[in-house]
Parts: sequence; C-alpha cells; structure tokens
Amino acid sequence: MPLFFSRNGRKMSAKRLCDKSCIVRRERGYLYIRCPYKLSTFGFENNRACMEVAVNNFGDMVGIIFDNRLFIKKYDGKSIRIIREILNISKKCDSEICKELHALRMMGYDEHLVLEWLFKPSIDYSDAFYKSMMGSIAERKDVGPGIIYVYRRPQGCIYAVHDVFIENFEDDSLAIRYIKRIGRDSENILKLLVALYDEDVQELYLDRDDSFIYIDHDKLGRCLTNIYLTHVDVEKLTTWLSLLGKGDLTRYNPSLKTEIKTPSLHLRISIDAPPLTSHTTIDIRRLRRRFMDLRQLILRGTLTPKVAGFLVFLATHRANIIICGEPDSGKTTLANALDAELPKVWRRIYVEDVVESLDLTELNVHQIKIQTSPVDLPYGRFSKDNEIIKLLHRSPDWIYLGEIQDERQVKAMFHAFGAGLRGIATIHAPSVDGLIKRWTKQYGISLRELGFIDLIVSMERFIAHNGQIIRRVSGVYGYNPEHPRFFEAVFERGKDGLKQIVDIKNTYVISRIAKQYYYDLDEVMKKISVITRRFEVMGEGYAKVAASNI
Repeated sequence: MPLFFSRNGRKMSAKRLCDKSCIVRRERGYLYIRCPYKLSTFGFENNRACMEVAVNNFGDMVGIIFDNRLFIKKYDGKSIRIIREILNISKKCDSEICKELHALRMMGYDEHLVLEWLFKPSIDYSDAFYKSMMGSIAERKDVGPGIIYVYRRPQGCIYAVHDVFIENFEDDSLAIRYIKRIGRDSENILKLLVALYDEDVQELYLDRDDSFIYIDHDKLGRCLTNIYLTHVDVEKLTTWLSLLGKGDLTRYNPSLKTEIKTPSLHLRISIDAPPLTSHTTIDIRRLRRRFMDLRQLILRGTLTPKVAGFLVFLATHRANIIICGEPDSGKTTLANALDAELPKVWRRIYVEDVVESLDLTELNVHQIKIQTSPVDLPYGRFSKDNEIIKLLHRSPDWIYLGEIQDERQVKAMFHAFGAGLRGIATIHAPSVDGLIKRWTKQYGISLRELGFIDLIVSMERFIAHNGQIIRRVSGVYGYNPEHPRFFEAVFERGKDGLKQIVDIKNTYVISRIAKQYYYDLDEVMKKISVITRRFEVMGEGYAKVAASNI
C-alpha cells in the first residue's frame, strides 16, 4: 500500500486514511481513493465532504478534489492523465468547481487549456531577490487588502505586493465580487486588485500576456512590479469585463475600452488583442477619487500662480479653452481643477466616453453627465459628435468635452462653439502648431472658425532618468487674428520655467472680455491679481503643511 504525507508531516497509508466505506481502485499505474469522510487527517475541518485522491506508484499524492476546491501538488505531463480522470469524475460531482470544469469542457475549451486555467502557477521574484533588496526599502504601505513594499535600486524601483488579505476587500459591489470570484485561484489577479487600491498608483501596463506588469507611481515614477499575468489571467480579466456587460473581445472587435466604477475604485481599462496586436496588451488607468486642485498643481510645479489666476479669470468669464497634450500629460487633471473653480450656480453639461470629470453634486453643483459610445466601437448608439451638437437644445451655461478624438468630433465642437456655447475641451496633440495644422489642413477648419477658441493650454510630459514622470504646462496661447499662426504665446516655458511673454492687458481675449462685461483694462488686471494672490497665499500654506509632514 503506497504511503504519502499528511499536512502535519505524518506518514500514512491509504488503508489508515480511509475506512471500509471508501472506494479504492488501481488503474493505469495510479491508485484512486474516493473517501466520504475521515478528512481530519489532512487538516480539513469539514469531515463530511467527499474527496478524490490520486496517488502514484511512488506514494506521492499528485491530485485531489475536495469540497469546492481542486488541489494539485505538481503539474507536469504525467499529471495530465490523473487530472483527466478527475475531470471525467467531475461530470457526476455536484461541487462548484466540478460544475465549472464541466462547463468549460462543454464550451469547447481544450483539455490542456482547462488544466492550465486551473493550475497555472503564480510567478514571483525569488526569496533571495527580496532578501538582497531588504536594505533598499523606499516605502512600506498597508492598503487594507494587502501589504506593499517599494524597493529602490539604481535601475528603478520594484513595486511588490505581499500578504494579500482577500477578506479585507470591503467593497461589496458586483464588479469586486466577480473579480474576487474569478481570482480565487489566481494570486496574480488578487495582487493586481491590491495595486488598484493604492492611491499612489496612477496607471498599470501589460505589454503582453505571460509577463510582469509595470506601473506609473505618483511619487516614484515608472516602476516594475511582482505582478505576473499569465494568458489565463488575461482571459479571466476579459471574462470579468464581459460578465459586467462591458463588451467582448473578438477577432472582429479586438479592442475594448471601458470604465469600471465602484464605491472604492474608478478605472479606465483599454485592452487590445490579436489579430490587431501580436499579444494581448492592457492599460488600466486609475482615476483619482480625490482630485488635485490648482493649489496642489502649483505646488507640484505644473503651473505658476500667475498662470492659474489668468486661467481662472478666463474660465469664470466663460472663455472657450482647449487643453492639448500627449496622452497622460495631465490634460484632464487641469480641466477638472478649473472646473472646480467655476460658480456653483452654472448649469454644466459634460460629454465623455469614459467619465473622468469630477462629481460635484455634493457641493450643490448643477451637473448633467452624458456618456457616449467609445470611438472604437463599430456600432455605437450614442456618438460623441451627435451628443455635442444636441447640446444646443439643452441650454448649458458651460460645457465640458472630454477627449475630442477625430474629425467628426472636432467639427461638432467648432459647430457648438460657433453657435454660442461656452466651455472647455481636451484634445490630443503634441504642440499648438501641430494642433492648428491638423484642424486647418486635415479637417478643413477655416481660419475664421479658429476665432471660436479663445485660449489653448499646451501640456507636456516626460520621464526623467530616475523614472520620475513630470507633467506640466508648456505654454498658454491666446487667439490673435493678426498673429501668423493665429495664436500668440501669453506664457511659455523656457529654461527658467514658465514665463510671461506678452502683456496680458494687450491680449485679444482680455480685450474681448473687457468689452463684453464692460470692464476697463485696469479693472481686469486687478481682478486677475486678486485671484493670483489667493493662489500664492494658499500655495504657501500647502507648502508649510507638506514640510511639516516630512
């Protein structure tokens, strides 16, 4: 009779383990034991559940089904025969895992893929690696569902998730319940969920399945992680989105862009799959639940108090403002910060495919949010360009257009601004010159229509040698019909920082506002100075608080 070891390390035989009510059979060189009770010798608390154990000729237990979980000690070519037998037995089993196994086989999944689905090992850095990095711990953080260590090294930082506590995921929303269920047998997905709970994580990237995720950290910049997603984990994530009704990835629709919003998380998820890409790629942006106001942006060096005062004055006097920049350069962050400075009594309407604007209803702000179909959805019912044009019949005081992406949306935006609507919009462009050329040369926007835009704010983003990601305003450009490119630099960044280029009093947009509101120019400058001074004083207060916390 073969021997194997119980959890407490004691040798025991199948005869000793099972009494007469157990079924013991030998087949194909393996001993199969089906036992309805006497499970306390394995360390299980439930003595009445049924299990199936497979033991090889050397006495090693290589497979076991117990209650709702399927355990395996090792996964190799020889084990497949054992697991195949267990899969056959699962057809007659009533446990949850057996039903899942049977459903996967009925759906046509390959037998080996089903096995990998369940037994793909979690991959992590070795214990020796962590011991070698113990002297370089930059941060230890308890985020509730897990413990995070950040290890600093010359080549960058390692963001490592340790000690996952699944019971500490307090969010009981449907999305979190589903991903906890899907990730029950995958420590990788649970680690990913822990990282998403960290307020300092801005964005997570996976370039291909069967590789490690890397992130953008708020304080440390670009970091590698110990979160390894297999192709099985990636398929589980796409299944999770399908269960939530966010769309399916198919060969005919290999791109998916959606958002997940729960009481504790707000995520924007983009997935591209074959045949569009050679491997499945994932980009998860963690949208801030606590927005950054203009004072915090000033403290970070994104802009100066003078620029902030100028922008707030224009926004509160309903100037049309475009914020342009490359992806993830801080366009939406700045737009939200300006949005928070507007009068509460205004009726604001937001048009976005993924909602990234602030929820200010608790502050008694009048907000209407319209969520459109993603631009890459072939048959979207609610296109952004149509919804922008329909704003003309909704009587907004201020409109917020998130991510103007293509020609139709650009023309709809100019149509709305030309019809008298006022507001702010974000758009991708590397520079103001490139943006104007795209509008006029590619999209056919006339030079007269450029006058519907009062101001363009250009954002820039770059990664320093230490991995730190810097986002800041590179320039502020006001409309001027006499300028060669129709937008002149009011503020522009040079080697000495963001400097004023022209006298604000002489800009076209200030002259228009002064005429519209019956201000004299000295009164305008006084109002801008008051706003600027407010940001200077509050910025000094933030700096003192930050210094006291160091």
